[in-house]
Amino acid sequence: MTDSAAPAFISDVHKAFDVDTQIVTVSCKFDVSLFQPADYAVLNLLMPASIAASVRKRQAEFLAGRYAASLALAALDIDVRACGPVGIGPRRNPVWPQGVVASISHAAGRAVCAASRRAHNDFLGVDIELLSPEMDCADVQQAVMGERELALLVDAGLAPSQAVFLTFSAKESLFKALYPAVGDYFGFEVASVTGCNPRAGRLSLTLAGWFADKHQLPVHYQCRYWLEADGGPAARIKTLIAGCYSTTA
Repeated sequence: MTDSAAPAFISDVHKAFDVDTQIVTVSCKFDVSLFQPADYAVLNLLMPASIAASVRKRQAEFLAGRYAASLALAALDIDVRACGPVGIGPRRNPVWPQGVVASISHAAGRAVCAASRRAHNDFLGVDIELLSPEMDCADVQQAVMGERELALLVDAGLAPSQAVFLTFSAKESLFKALYPAVGDYFGFEVASVTGCNPRAGRLSLTLAGWFADKHQLPVHYQCRYWLEADGGPAARIKTLIAGCYSTTA
């Protein structure tokens, strides 16, 4: 579907609400070639100075992400006009209205926002990545995971390229979920893949003990993931991590 209020460069808008997790997810396609800077005014959003100084692609993906965010917040009955647009933090992180946890991601002409009220979730991170057969995953593998993690996922039935980019996406989601509590950047090396259930679309991540202790965080996290066709040989990977610190194992 296409939202009637969306500018021409946005299409295929989808909204979903998970009753069990109390998370609303909004996704959309965006076409950079159809984007116009005036589209910000169409959505009653100001283009931040940092975005105005960036390239056209960045301007388009930023607006698509904020558009998805506005729909997600509205689905949670958040008065977007009263609380103002989603801000930009000192490290380019989104600044959400009080009482909300949420996350934005965009890749290869797709944008997604997942959001929940803090009464239901303490942390939330979402990420999407494009997986193409032409991609060389060797360098990515060295940066995001060890041989033991790769072997675990291959043994679970994933192709090596799927394993690498799934791990990349899952750790990106974990970073977004935990950044508000940590307040600083941290690398892929602080988390390891320790389990996978492809049938259920579940990945288990474990934080390094020293990192969890330093920031008073739980050690274990469950990541939901989806492998979706993207038309042609490429596929999209979407990952989501959310939960409450008091109930995380």
